[in-house]
Amino acid sequence: MVFRQNVNASLLEELARELHGSDRIHLYMPVRLGMIGALQQNLAMDGKETAYHILLPRILEATEELDENSIVIISTIEFAETLDMKNVFVKAKDKGAKIWMLGTSRTKYRKYADRMLLDVEENAFGWITVLEAMILSLSEFYRAKFIDY
Repeated sequence: MVFRQNVNASLLEELARELHGSDRIHLYMPVRLGMIGALQQNLAMDGKETAYHILLPRILEATEELDENSIVIISTIEFAETLDMKNVFVKAKDKGAKIWMLGTSRTKYRKYADRMLLDVEENAFGWITVLEAMILSLSEFYRAKFIDY
């Protein structure tokens, strides 16, 4: 249900075109996800620089590599005990990068996002599975459109 409400072929095509038009794509996630490797592989095959980070200190360092031709795909876990990621968003914006947020509709970082993807209510059932399905779908769409053409 969450997937069908948030992902469709026209969105995937639009996202794939934006990725194709960028030189650098960074992914900052709170956990390691297998499907991100597939997306990174396809981006690398198309000559894109790509990075995937889950630890906040490395994420902060990586924001220094961003520029106006970068896309940052960020998912956050927002609990009281998690680290504040405001500096990540501020640095990415200062560098001119586009920010795609994968998260809940209540995120305190929403104001920094250029795009909200998987904009769902908190505690959506199977959210991480939906996230992986969306990343895999985007990866396959990108491969079909820009690598296997």
